[in-house]
Amino acid sequence: MYFRTTSKIFNYKDGAIKVYRSEGNWEFLGIANGKIYAQDLTKGLLTLKNGLWEPVTNHPDLKKNLVTSILNYNTDSLLITTLKNGLYVLKGTELIKKTTKVDQLFFKHRIYKAIEVSKNWYAFATMSAGCLIIDRNGEIKQQFTATDGLQKNNIRSINTDHNQNLWLGLDNGIDFIAFNNAIKYINPDKYKQTSGYATRILHDKLYIGTSNGLFASALNPKVTDISYSNSPFSEVLNTQGQIWSLNEINKKLLV
Repeated sequence: MYFRTTSKIFNYKDGAIKVYRSEGNWEFLGIANGKIYAQDLTKGLLTLKNGLWEPVTNHPDLKKNLVTSILNYNTDSLLITTLKNGLYVLKGTELIKKTTKVDQLFFKHRIYKAIEVSKNWYAFATMSAGCLIIDRNGEIKQQFTATDGLQKNNIRSINTDHNQNLWLGLDNGIDFIAFNNAIKYINPDKYKQTSGYATRILHDKLYIGTSNGLFASALNPKVTDISYSNSPFSEVLNTQGQIWSLNEINKKLLV
């Protein structure tokens, strides 16, 4: 077992403790592809070999940017997240800056930690944008924030359980996201939290009749699971009041 403090890393094994001191500060400790990695701001990114910490790459970016996660990426490369400077790919000793469509979001809201949730998807814990689910191409697939039920948008840590659901560590508690459940919640109005009475899909739109009006959201016909739809809901005009039923007749929606 390994324990990290800013000045020392402790290795506990067979009732004995070995201490590794840093020249600068130990800022990160993690495991990927069966290897232990650590970041010393003086020496950069290191890996433990035969009881000694050896440099992984001499790239200067990992001496000035705090590493927050190291993840499996390809068979011959790793994905590295940094606190303020987005993503990198490490292939052998070569460090490559990975640019994505959400770089400005990462720069603004920062990355506290990231984990792999599927072969092509990663979950990011951010300082002020909640939890982001992003694919290998940098596309946001889902975002969970305080308006979705989280206690705060500041997520300190993130882990998955054996069912691939998400557990988030916050400053003031723990949040659970049923990420891999077959049943998920849809909130057309996240602020009013109205009750849903009827639903209908028509002309690539999802309609939800609630206790306070009719709401509609555009659906991407290429996405088979509508729970991954990122389109916002809008209230349909002149439908205030309780919506008891929705029916399709002659390709028109009757409310």
